[in-house]
Amino acid sequence: PKPKLPPHVIALQELDKLKTEELWQREKVKDYYTRLTDIVRVYIEDRFSIAAMEQTTFEILNSFKGEDLQMEKKTVKELGDILELADYVKFAKLTPLPDENHKMLSNAYLFVKDTTIETVAEVPKPAETKGKDDATVDLSDKKEESQL
Repeated sequence: PKPKLPPHVIALQELDKLKTEELWQREKVKDYYTRLTDIVRVYIEDRFSIAAMEQTTFEILNSFKGEDLQMEKKTVKELGDILELADYVKFAKLTPLPDENHKMLSNAYLFVKDTTIETVAEVPKPAETKGKDDATVDLSDKKEESQL
């Protein structure tokens, strides 16, 4: 089986798909925000092991205020902006301005990028070869012969 992709890779791919679907441009604003928040919530579950799909916006944001996660206030604010506006769209039938729709997608990208764990793959060292000194060839004699 294929190894599972890291959460940030999956989230960024899904955000790219959402962007190309242009849901809010086709008057499907509620669908747009439902997909956007689902992508973010799944990312949160996979990345932070927080049951975000079953939690309210308030509960999710409170999870990030704990000392264990130590996230920047700006990052939590970006997440809060996404989730809160999405709640208004989905439950209060708010219709955001096009700029707000674009900004929430940008906030989602920023949230994922700001919370991505950088993994450094360790480069294996080349194996020591036995008798590598024996493999060197002295070409000094050969030069003299070719000049004659």
